[in-house]
Amino acid sequence: MFGSRFLALALLTAFACPCFSAEFVAVLDSKTDGSVKVSSSELDFFATELRKAAKSVLPDKFTVMTKANIYSLLPPEKEREECFADGCLVTIGKNIGAEYITQVIIGKFGNDYTLTAELYGVIGGNLISSITAKSQNLESLLAKLQKDAPSLFSKIPGAKKVEVSSNSSSEESGASGKDVASSGTCGNGFVFVKGGTFKMGCTTEGENGCQSGEKPVHQVKVSDFCIGKYEVTQKEWKNVMGNNPSSFQNCDDCPVESVSWNEIQEFTSNLRLKTDKEYRLPTEAEWEYAAKGGKEYEYSGSNYINDVARFSGNSGSKTHKVGTKRPNALGIYDMSGNVWEWVSDLYGNYSENSQVNPRGPKSGSGRVIRGGSWGSGARYCRVSNRGDDYPDYRNDILGFRLVYSP
Repeated sequence: MFGSRFLALALLTAFACPCFSAEFVAVLDSKTDGSVKVSSSELDFFATELRKAAKSVLPDKFTVMTKANIYSLLPPEKEREECFADGCLVTIGKNIGAEYITQVIIGKFGNDYTLTAELYGVIGGNLISSITAKSQNLESLLAKLQKDAPSLFSKIPGAKKVEVSSNSSSEESGASGKDVASSGTCGNGFVFVKGGTFKMGCTTEGENGCQSGEKPVHQVKVSDFCIGKYEVTQKEWKNVMGNNPSSFQNCDDCPVESVSWNEIQEFTSNLRLKTDKEYRLPTEAEWEYAAKGGKEYEYSGSNYINDVARFSGNSGSKTHKVGTKRPNALGIYDMSGNVWEWVSDLYGNYSENSQVNPRGPKSGSGRVIRGGSWGSGARYCRVSNRGDDYPDYRNDILGFRLVYSP
């Protein structure tokens, strides 16, 4: 079943369309892969809170469905498992006639349990709203879900309007949600990454093997930072620069591409003037630290590339809307695949020496790119894989995401 592939527990909730005599709310509990120890009774508490939250803000026409109801509406078992393994929530929603579908992932990063709850529109395949929380114990995490879950559903037409509490973050698809110019400490569209020490480089051979540029593995310490939950989109670029250089046009929520490293410096400069926030590209160390998310997966969030990445095997030779694959343990999307991401460093060979907040070599000709793209094979989408290009180079496989210091 699909949950066995995830580092976390997942809950799926679907809102059925008017093709039924009533509109239903369905809650499906996933399994754990063993990396997070949560009993079935504790998992039931999270599912119950989702049901309560939906009932508290949605019109009376919504009725809770059981797991059996959902299975009876899905395709045969084999197709169901493939769909779950691919994390295709929107496809699941379409299969059961849903208009909205929401997913909760419970994971662990360091000593903290993490929770991400997201609401998708099935027809458009877009992320409508989300909430995130973290805590050192499940009881506190459940309390935060109890407080903030109603706000997840408040964007549904006819629902009561509910504000998210100040100790969690919420976002809405569109200008006020994914905009890179969000305000506040790690505000909407950004994820707080607690600094720490990690092993940088290829720490596991995997089926694709380590490359020479990914060695030697060395210890790196990074400070706290905020990183974009999504790659910068075409809409965000247009809002700041007034143009859209992307090859794949007419997709506001797709990542902007065909942008050079030099052009991104102009973008961040303009954005800083608009917001008084020091947006910048991540360092290569910050990028890898966030992509790994405290785990030793081959890709960002999974050992199974289909779960987390748009790559040559499933992209249809084009970019896709950001945030439509599984996030990693920190709730960050598309750090494997969709578009390669420029980082700030010049490319250079690794050193075996321990480092603190490394910035890369002081000289060189190429800037580092990470993560692979829609046109990449699986080996290039690994979290340890490195590439580089000239800073004035533009291509439809190249995009970026932003960071800033909290």
